[in-house]
Amino acid sequence: EGSLARREWPGEGRHYKVLRLKLEADGTLVPSLDNATMTFTRSCAFSIPSAAAAVVAGRPSNGRMEWVARDARITYGEWQTRGVEAVLTQKPAGSE
Repeated sequence: EGSLARREWPGEGRHYKVLRLKLEADGTLVPSLDNATMTFTRSCAFSIPSAAAAVVAGRPSNGRMEWVARDARITYGEWQTRGVEAVLTQKPAGSE
């Protein structure tokens, strides 16, 4: 809620454009007060990072590469990979 998205959809990619149009139609995504961007009126969960990135950017987008963790300065994909690697290298409890 309160996040911003690009005002228009100038890009290609029908699948994510249809998703964005649905969010506009149901009131989840509305023009901001200055009409320069769109604003999410409520929380919105996406099934994959690329869907969220495309809706926000107004074009097809690889969410694993374009979303960046501000504090760590790594992409979502890198963050996700590090988490999986950390779990895989953990020793099971009681294995020592």
